[in-house]
Amino acid sequence: MGTYETDTVCPHCHTHHDRASSIKDEGEPGPGDMSMCIQCGRWATFDQHQGLRKPTAEEMARLGRDFDLPKLHLAWVMAIARGDTKGGMKGPMRGGAR
Repeated sequence: MGTYETDTVCPHCHTHHDRASSIKDEGEPGPGDMSMCIQCGRWATFDQHQGLRKPTAEEMARLGRDFDLPKLHLAWVMAIARGDTKGGMKGPMRGGAR
């Protein structure tokens, strides 16, 4: 799993992120890569300028067919429930659904 510096803002909760981690080790985020905000848990999509935008309905449908991304969200929910995220996570987690 690689971690990359970013300068993004969640389009849902407006949290600033300074890094992204890939669960599939595919290199730096690119256009169409999905990202989960570590603060609010909602999905966003990297655009062509390395920013984040709300995903389209088609992108959300692809997300549902990806084996790893729903597991990532479940892990986030479990970490929140345990209180494991306080102060330690500063960036979105990124999957590979394109």
